[in-house]
Amino acid sequence: MTWTIPHPRVYMRAVGWREFALAAFLFAGVFKSALSLPFDLTVALAGVVGVATAWRVVQTQRLPSAAIWMLGLWVVMMLGLFQVGPGYGLEKAARFYTLTLLGAVATPVLLHDRNAVLRFGYALLFVGGLTAFNALQSYQSLGAFDRLEAFDANTIALGRTVGSSLLVALLLWLGGHLRGAATLLLAAPMTFVLVSSGSRGPLIAVALAITPSLLMSLRRARGAGRVGLFGLMLLAGGLTALPFVPAQSLARLQTFFSGDLDRSSATRAEAITYTLPEIVRNPLGVGFGRFEEVVPLTITTTPIIYPHNLLLEIGLEAGWLALAALVGLLCLGLSRVFKASRTSIAGVLALGLLLFGLVNALVSGDVNDNRLFWAGLALALTARQITNGSPAPSTSRYG
Repeated sequence: MTWTIPHPRVYMRAVGWREFALAAFLFAGVFKSALSLPFDLTVALAGVVGVATAWRVVQTQRLPSAAIWMLGLWVVMMLGLFQVGPGYGLEKAARFYTLTLLGAVATPVLLHDRNAVLRFGYALLFVGGLTAFNALQSYQSLGAFDRLEAFDANTIALGRTVGSSLLVALLLWLGGHLRGAATLLLAAPMTFVLVSSGSRGPLIAVALAITPSLLMSLRRARGAGRVGLFGLMLLAGGLTALPFVPAQSLARLQTFFSGDLDRSSATRAEAITYTLPEIVRNPLGVGFGRFEEVVPLTITTTPIIYPHNLLLEIGLEAGWLALAALVGLLCLGLSRVFKASRTSIAGVLALGLLLFGLVNALVSGDVNDNRLFWAGLALALTARQITNGSPAPSTSRYG
């Protein structure tokens, strides 16, 4: 694998405000609980991202084809609006067709070439590094049955934020775009925070998302050395940090990797079992937010309002056509980004972020919690464009 890209110093400039705003918007949920603001942080950042996106479209007079694909997907998924459930269903649909849609459309517009993707990667490093630092500050106050948290957010939000940044740091290092000392300085605390959060989905997602880059690196002599060093660092770091991992987090990981199902995992497994027949029986979908009404769960008495699997959620609530459209775009995006990852570090980052978002979307959260997946899918669809130093001609004219 040959990565033809300018010297890393080109990308060590200050992170662009557009890319930083997009990164902060995608992970705004992790900061909201700890900030006493007179306004909603997510909505404020959405405003910044929206203005930047609109201005970029006006400047170029073009809307990237990937944005057109994502808009088309959202149109197909409107089938879920015809029977939208009250309360949570209405809120879910409103967020999905505003904030989540904005993230999906803004990504290919703002990350229009490989330089912008690299700046976005560095923005993720900053967001994840800040989150990890805050989590480490709370380590001393942990109780015997606590898991590590940051900014008063839940552990899944912490795991996803830090996990995505850890993935970016490792991918940049494997590609020779981040020095070893900087990588160690970032990756060591992030890995500890990720494991200490007890969030299994983000941890598994990092491992699976980095695997293609590790395999491709083995084809190069220097890359093979980096892979070997990565393995040694992982082993040494794990043995050193293991005694300091909170007991509750360690117990969750041990339960999962031993093959046993705790209540959380068993509930997700039961949701899959009962959701599939309902998808078959409802080709047009049951409507956004109606999962709880049609899927009876027996393992837990706590209300479960979505199946914690994005594909099942779309298939059940928006119907077969929406699920087919999503799977089709996902296959197209994976095909494009796999090819791009062979020649460009921007393609490598796009592939890693899509896989990370996909794995998380298949095990946790609803369609709005998985904003990174939608952004990763849009970025993968524009893989041909981001492998170039400047924007490629668009196939769609705007206005």
